[in-house]
Amino acid sequence: MDTSEFDNRIATVNEQISSLKADMEDLCGNYLRGAATYFSDFAERHVKEAVTLAPDKASELGKPGVKRVKKHLEKLRESMTDLVEQHLNQQRCWSHRYKDSAVDMSSGYPRRSNLGYPALHNGERAIASKVGNLLAEHDLLAGVSSYWKRDYSRGLEYQHGVGSSDEMKTAMEQYRSLDEELTKRRRDLMKFQTEKSQAQAADLWESA
Repeated sequence: MDTSEFDNRIATVNEQISSLKADMEDLCGNYLRGAATYFSDFAERHVKEAVTLAPDKASELGKPGVKRVKKHLEKLRESMTDLVEQHLNQQRCWSHRYKDSAVDMSSGYPRRSNLGYPALHNGERAIASKVGNLLAEHDLLAGVSSYWKRDYSRGLEYQHGVGSSDEMKTAMEQYRSLDEELTKRRRDLMKFQTEKSQAQAADLWESA
């Protein structure tokens, strides 16, 4: 049978999907670059706050001890790009990187609830926990203990929303908008592929 009509529809949708994925990858890059800067500032803000809210401990540490804290903090900040790469720049965090055939069309994500935005948020919490572990190592949790709780896999986990920068928010808002469109196009692709297969099966029945 002539499948050109189905093939043309499928080709058009595949082109639309490819274009959307390229735009979403650009936004993903914007988000990740923003995240590296944001979490570097997050670390400095929380470590400084922990020192200033525990003056007795700061006095006990003295200038040499505080210098050690600041050196540890600087090392953490320098590693932030690598931490973002490790925890956030992963296929599980970004729906446009999923194989179209693996996506649950009712949600737009693979058939595992810990993927997509939940995976991204978990990655962000894993980065934030590095700050808590630094504070614990230097015994600086006294003034900020309500912010952190013990997590057996991560050490100290931040108790509040980790937040995001304006750059991250803008990138994510645009990403989510394209994500909705991508889900629609993926549904169209599945629909046209199914219609083609059914038409071929019907033609086979009639011609046999």
